Amino acid sequence: MDGRVSGSNSQATTLSSGVADIPCTVIAQGDLVLNCVSAARSPSGKRVISRFRTSSAILRKSCDYFQVLLDPTKFQEGRTFLESKKRLEARYGSVESALYQAKIDELPEFTLELPPLSPKVTRHALLCDFFALLATAEDDDPASGQALYEDIAKRPIFFLASLVALLDRYGALHLFKRAMSIENTDDGPCVMPERRRLRDRLRTFRSHEEERLREVVFLAYSIHDQKAFAFLTHRLVVDGSRMWRRIVDEGQSGIPIWWQLPGVIEQELEFRNQCILDTISDYQSHLLCAFGASTTTSKQKTTSLPSTKRELQCRRVYENSRACDSFHLGEMIHFFSTRAKTLELQSTLSNHEPDYDAGYTTENEFDDSNKPGSTHARPDAASAAVSLACLTAYKDSRKVVKPSEYVYSTIPNLVCEGHGITTRSATRKACQFVAALYNQLPALIQ
Repeated sequence: MDGRVSGSNSQATTLSSGVADIPCTVIAQGDLVLNCVSAARSPSGKRVISRFRTSSAILRKSCDYFQVLLDPTKFQEGRTFLESKKRLEARYGSVESALYQAKIDELPEFTLELPPLSPKVTRHALLCDFFALLATAEDDDPASGQALYEDIAKRPIFFLASLVALLDRYGALHLFKRAMSIENTDDGPCVMPERRRLRDRLRTFRSHEEERLREVVFLAYSIHDQKAFAFLTHRLVVDGSRMWRRIVDEGQSGIPIWWQLPGVIEQELEFRNQCILDTISDYQSHLLCAFGASTTTSKQKTTSLPSTKRELQCRRVYENSRACDSFHLGEMIHFFSTRAKTLELQSTLSNHEPDYDAGYTTENEFDDSNKPGSTHARPDAASAAVSLACLTAYKDSRKVVKPSEYVYSTIPNLVCEGHGITTRSATRKACQFVAALYNQLPALIQ
C-alpha cells in the first residue's frame, strides 16, 4: 500500500509504512509524520511508539508548541521541515499533488515526547481524539464539532484527565475548554446533555483511590468547575496524600501532572492538611499534659519533678487522686500509640534522630497496616480526627471515676469547655470542631 490519504478528517485510517513496520494513522491530508513516543517504558523494556500523519497547518494553528517548533526562523526542526516541503514540491510539481501522491516514508518526520499519562489509558485511542480535537481549531463555529465533543464527554475520567494533560503539554488546552463548555445557546438550554452530565459526574464523584481522585481534581480545575473543585479538594485535604507522606513507587520514571497540581494548589492543599494534623497534635499534647505527662523534650535537660504544680483531674470521693490520673495517662498513651497511632515513644538515650518517614513497624492486635503489601507512614487527618473524637466524650470531672473506666470516656470538663462540648453528644461535637478547621476552602480558581 502506498500510504495515500483518503481525505477525511473525521475518520482515522491505519496504513502500514515501511519504517520499522509501525502502522501510521492518517488524521488529515498531512504533510508530516509525528512519531509519538510514550514517557513510560513498556514491560518488554521498549518505549511504545505511535505514528500519525497530520497537517502542519492544523498543528500550528491549534498548538503554541508547534507554532514555535515549526517556525523556520527559530528552530532547526522548522528549517528542516521547510526544506522537505520544497523537495516534495519539486518532485511532484506542487504541494497539493505531493499530499496525494507522496508515500508516508517520503514525508518529514518528527518525534513527539508524550507526557506521563494514566496507565489505564489506551494511547492510540487517546492520540486519535487528541489530533481530532486539534483539527477543530480550523472551524470558527464551535457547533461544527458537536458530535466529537459529545463522544469525548462520554469517555472515562482517566481518559479525559490524560487528554487534558496532553493538551496542556502542547498549549492547546483552550480547545478542550471550548469543547466542554455548557453555556446556553440561542435556542434555549444547552442541547448537549453529555457535556452537562460530565459536570454532574465530577460533582458526585466517589472513589477511595487517590489517583482517580486527583484525576478528577485536575479535570475540574481545567474546565473551571469551582463547585466540583472545592468539593474534591476538601476530600483530598481530609484524606491526605501519598505524595505528602513521601510514599512513591520505586523505579517510577515520571508521574502525571495531577500528582503535582499546577500553580500553588498542591502546596496549599498540603499546608491545610498539615494544619489539621498540627491542631490534632496540639490537642493530644494538651490532653496528655493535663493528666501528668511531662512537657520536657529530649533536647532539654530532664528534671525529677515538674517546675509547676499540676492540678489533678480525677476526683475519688472527696479527694483528688494522683493514682487515678496516672492510670488514665497510661490508658491515653496506650490508645494514642496503638490504636490511633498518633504517638510514638522513643528513648532519650540515643543521640540520633529517628526516621519518621520509615513508617510504623510496631505490630499489635489493632493494626491492619502491618499486613503484607501495605505501607503506612502516618495516620491521615480523617483517621486522627475520628480517634480524637473518641477521646472527647464528655463526663463531669467531679463525678466519681472508677479505675475500670477507660480514659476515652473520662476527659475532664476543662478540656471540653474550651470547645463548647457540654453534652453527651461530645463525639459529634468534636468531629464538628475538627471539621471546622477545613470546612471552608477559598476558591483557588480565578
